[in-house]
Amino acid sequence: RRNRTTQSCFNCYKTKRMCDRQRPCSRCSQLGLSGNCIYEVEEPSRQGKQDDETRLMARIAELEGVVRELKNKPHPRWLAEKNQTSSPGGSDGDQSSSPSSGSPFTPDVSTPGLPSPSPSESNPLDFHFAPAAPQHRSHSEKDAIESLLSMYAGLAERIRRVGICGCLNETECYNTVLDLSARLRHTAEVLASSPSHAGSTCTFATRVSELDILVKFVDDIISCAVSLTQR
Repeated sequence: RRNRTTQSCFNCYKTKRMCDRQRPCSRCSQLGLSGNCIYEVEEPSRQGKQDDETRLMARIAELEGVVRELKNKPHPRWLAEKNQTSSPGGSDGDQSSSPSSGSPFTPDVSTPGLPSPSPSESNPLDFHFAPAAPQHRSHSEKDAIESLLSMYAGLAERIRRVGICGCLNETECYNTVLDLSARLRHTAEVLASSPSHAGSTCTFATRVSELDILVKFVDDIISCAVSLTQR
């Protein structure tokens, strides 16, 4: 068997694919390997330009290789940021003192009078009613609860003096007040039957009971108004 020169490019020849023998061939162009589309024997008409074109093709092949590598690698800045966030040297205190600039809000800005639960608590209700360790509640939490409940202090008396507008004549408002009354009644009964409140005074349970009385008072006003209208 005599040795014959390979007519296909080396890439198509090694992979045993059909080569159209163009320079570069269509398969190498589709794969982004136009710079590596090399033939065993070049055409005689291309011998004069071989030096310049070889240099350009080699440069193109080098750049295409760089592009292929960058497609599968993240940006170095992303790697640096990831290493900084996952490094054990960064303490929780440093992260809380210097919030990220990309976050839409800072943890220091919160609603006045309402406590913000810690990330370790899965249920937000446990923040106020966790029976496991009530003695560990901080002064700021107690102040927040007192500030929340102080809004209802004397509210019933002010309603008696000022009165109520016609909003409760609307069906949606009236149904909402009825739903609130039922929920408050259930909450007041549960808090009153709690063993923690046996023989002790709880400000929270007292305020809920007062709020229940207030809503019941509003419900009575609506019932009286309806009865007077029907006469």
